[in-house]
Amino acid sequence: MHHDAWGVLIALPCLLLYGFLYYIFLGDNFRLGFVMIFTGLCFGTIVLIIKKSSRNISIWFSEQYMFIESDGKQQKYLKDDISGFYSYDYETTSVLLKKSLIKIKFEFTDGKIIYLNDSGYRNKYDDEKGSVLKSLIQTTQSELGFKKVKSIGMSNKYWYSKPK
Repeated sequence: MHHDAWGVLIALPCLLLYGFLYYIFLGDNFRLGFVMIFTGLCFGTIVLIIKKSSRNISIWFSEQYMFIESDGKQQKYLKDDISGFYSYDYETTSVLLKKSLIKIKFEFTDGKIIYLNDSGYRNKYDDEKGSVLKSLIQTTQSELGFKKVKSIGMSNKYWYSKPK
């Protein structure tokens, strides 16, 4: 549950570290094979760190609350405090727009924001995951009384909130 920019905080130190190690061991001699090895190590490290920092979450609703459980720690939020959320349109039938990448941003009336992002790096559509996400969006809309209000640019992202 973090913002996408968090990945930059992982990537930059890894790039600097491996760049520094390359310079220490090989100097300023450019060797494509070694550059490829160090680049692979760098990106492998980034993916490993992101995967290790990821966690499974569960979301469910009661009469007055939305619950989010992560790593055995449960947090509850009043439904009335949620002003809306941004999400991909997981209900679309267009093959070009279907996404199974998790990207949901809950916004609260007090300014608090909760990000639910996937650490997946593949853009291939997963039918099982897509149907779970479609069900999640439908359940969330139903429980919170939200409707799809407006599109955010041409990215297939929408703002869901109570209709005015």
